[in-house]
Amino acid sequence: MHSVPTATWRSLLDLPANPTALAVCTAFAKFAVDALAPRDFRGIPFYAMPLSSLPDRLTDATAPTFAGWYSDLTYFWIRESLPQDRGPGPTVVTTDVVSREATHDLARKAQIVYAAMGEDVPIEELEEIARDTSVDLLCEILTHELAHAVVSLVEGEFDCWAEVARRKKGLPFVESRLNSLAESTKQNHDPGPQLDCHGPRFVRTHVHLAARLRRRGLTSFKIRWPEHNYGHRPFEECYAALVDETDRRSDQSFAKILSTRGPRAFLDCCRQGDSSPPQVAATA
Repeated sequence: MHSVPTATWRSLLDLPANPTALAVCTAFAKFAVDALAPRDFRGIPFYAMPLSSLPDRLTDATAPTFAGWYSDLTYFWIRESLPQDRGPGPTVVTTDVVSREATHDLARKAQIVYAAMGEDVPIEELEEIARDTSVDLLCEILTHELAHAVVSLVEGEFDCWAEVARRKKGLPFVESRLNSLAESTKQNHDPGPQLDCHGPRFVRTHVHLAARLRRRGLTSFKIRWPEHNYGHRPFEECYAALVDETDRRSDQSFAKILSTRGPRAFLDCCRQGDSSPPQVAATA
């Protein structure tokens, strides 16, 4: 592989200094379509939105629970907030706001550390810092949600869009699903039903996205999974098990990649075999 200059998210997305979360999300969505999955998103809009650009009722419901979220019907929930609505398409959301309680708790812990070093830092100043979300973290979350969107796209989960649009059923459906996930997470302190969408096909897609980013010079890119790793081996082990495939198939569509069975070494890293049949015909 030819050598490429070391990149940062700011350079890859051509972002200015101190970009807004909306600017990061907009640039990420364009980059995803143009550089990460161009064959799969051909002619299909892809949207990424920060929670701070959505109505307060969505912020209140999701900020304490999710770093990001995705549903095949998210577009119908947030389309009125999109800067440019180009029609139905996969839509991901990243949390760039933190609840006041979490912000205060984080700032208070930082204040104790500073006090131990003999520095008296006002709690208000530390709360302001705690509210800041870095470009790297936003893009890390967006990459995770992009993997969900790509899998859904490949599996044909958007075939119902026309019917949803006609009957306007998107909003109640997504609200019900998101509220159910949030309640399960709060009650059980574990991912609950979220495990169902973090199977081998998701992991394989996530690994390929990470490899494409590293190939473009983002060598520092890492994916932080929760401690339970969704029941799989740690991400870097899954990545190592797919390194030959990600090298050979870097220019292929995800539809084509996921139409074949994953390598044995990769399947051994997963909590379950990649036994689900391809849902759509492979494309180049």
